[in-house]
Amino acid sequence: MQIQSVHERCEDFEQKARAGQPAELELTADDINTLIATSQDARGKMFVSIDGERLRCQASIPLGELIPRSGYYFNGDIAVELKSAESLENPQLNRITVNGESVPRDLLNWKYRSKRLGDYLADYRNDSGVARLQSGMANDSAIAD
Repeated sequence: MQIQSVHERCEDFEQKARAGQPAELELTADDINTLIATSQDARGKMFVSIDGERLRCQASIPLGELIPRSGYYFNGDIAVELKSAESLENPQLNRITVNGESVPRDLLNWKYRSKRLGDYLADYRNDSGVARLQSGMANDSAIAD
């Protein structure tokens, strides 16, 4: 039942966002982990937790899925701290850490397959209709709108 409820809320959000209507989607860590577990591409590779203003994602992804380097893994502990709503238009990367190290501020200018990482984020923002992310301190949830 939880799986169906989470998927229905996500579909409702996507439909409203694509129609240009105001929409908000609030997900708990359990909701996000449910989505991960039902995704063929993400299942078994990630786990999410939310603690106040901090969203934490633990990932173990075979590099062979990203680059021609089989047998190796990207193992990361990624933390994003959102003290307020964070725009995907120009995100502040000074509150993102990977394996305890701050992400370089110019990371979105780095290229992957001849395309800036910021362009991938813009494509996601445009395709999904998600403009901002925010963590909710009271109920340990993440909000997208």
